[in-house]
Amino acid sequence: MQCWRGSGPRSKGTGTDTQLKPDVTYPDPLIWTTTKDDRVGPQHTRKFAAKMAEFHEPYHFYEVIEAGHGSGAAAQQTAHTEALNLVYLQQKLVKSNPAAQGGNITSRHTKAAH
Repeated sequence: MQCWRGSGPRSKGTGTDTQLKPDVTYPDPLIWTTTKDDRVGPQHTRKFAAKMAEFHEPYHFYEVIEAGHGSGAAAQQTAHTEALNLVYLQQKLVKSNPAAQGGNITSRHTKAAH
């Protein structure tokens, strides 16, 4: 279980996407980025998601269009992104604990823009 937000490589060839290996089972991450991030370009996050898809690994992808280096340009968008994070984590905790009850995030391999 993990929420992952893209980050640029610290040095050439050490980006998170280059660390993924075929034939390894990974937990299905919530991968999210913002289109207008001026510090961590969304291309790193997109490359990570593309690598997950290349290896046929499940993942959830969300891209915030309005935001810069954060989860939303306005309070409503920030609340929406943070709610996605919390629902994802709650879903994963429920999945790992059959005694718990809760909702689901059902989309995979989708790009949502709000």
